[in-house]
Formats: sequence, structure tokens, C-alpha cells
Amino acid sequence: MPTRYTLVGSGKEVYEELQLAYLGEEIAPGAFVPAICRGGEMKLLRWGFTPQWAKEDFGAAMANVRREKVFFQNAFKGSIMNKRCLIPATAFFEWRDEGPERVKYRFSIPSMPLFYMAGVWDDWIDPNGSDLDSCAILSTYPNPLIIRYKPQMPCILKPGTEDVWMDFSIKERQHLDLLLRGIEAEKFKVERC
Repeated sequence: MPTRYTLVGSGKEVYEELQLAYLGEEIAPGAFVPAICRGGEMKLLRWGFTPQWAKEDFGAAMANVRREKVFFQNAFKGSIMNKRCLIPATAFFEWRDEGPERVKYRFSIPSMPLFYMAGVWDDWIDPNGSDLDSCAILSTYPNPLIIRYKPQMPCILKPGTEDVWMDFSIKERQHLDLLLRGIEAEKFKVERC
């Protein structure tokens, strides 16, 4: 599950402009991030999910949700069926304790310079009537490389499956869950930062 990610060097002008204008080098929970929603609409969503029915804003506390829980937790049940999104990225970061220090690592996929993480979003209206669109990134069991760093990894969609993830006529958990298995270890490049 990413705690930071980036869009730098995506090769897509619209994302590069958003990166420069809003996001900086590392995107952290609480930031407003670009996401592709229903019908290909691009929205800026706050990374940190607050469900529509919440009495108060959850902030960045729910930035990620495990794949095996998203279909069953009340906060996400409606969104997994009706408000899935694609969150573009070029890399993600994780930290690992190595003796007395915490070391940061960057994970990229050379064959996929721009990839999409599976996400869910919702719209919440605060007590003052202001609208907040927010999202969470789905995470899954790590592949043999990532497990050396973290017990979860982001659900990165394989090329060609993005349209299936965004097909809202698909409601079967088993069908959607197959898309959320992640990317194979040998595709990743890991760099110490």
C-alpha cells in the first residue's frame, strides 16, 4: 500500500501539468490527486476517503483499503460497485527499517512508465454544505519482491484491464477481484532513495 507516489515523467501532458501545479515530487495522503472516474472524466480527489454517509471528515486516515476488505466494509461497499476510479502514477515509495535507520525505496515499472492504481471514491458534503470528493487506493498481497519491504502493495492494473475495472455493468466480486492481483515481481525496478 503506497504511502507516497509520484507522476513525474509520465509522458502525458495533462498529468505533468497537474504534477507541477498541485502535487510536487511526492504525493502524500491528504493531497488532491488526479483520478479518472466514470465516463473518462478526470477529477481532483482528496487522497483520504470519506464516505458519503459520514458525520465528519475522516481526513487521510483511510488513504488505502485492502482488496480483501473493500467489498465488505460499509465505508466502501457502494463505491466499489458504482464509484471506481483509476489513479495514474509513475512510481511509488515505501520505507523499510534497516537497523537503526529507516530507508526509503522507489518502485517503478520500466515497461509501464505510466501505470494506473485501482481506486474508489465518494462525494461527501460537510455540515456547512461544502462538497468533498475523496478517494482511497486499493492494496493487495505483495509479490515476492515487495514483501521484502511491505506486507501490502498497491493494486496496479495490468495494461488492457483498465476498461474492465471502469465497466460499471460488472458487479460480481469475483470478476473484479481478479483484476486486483497486482503486477509480477520481475517487472519492478527498485531504487534506494
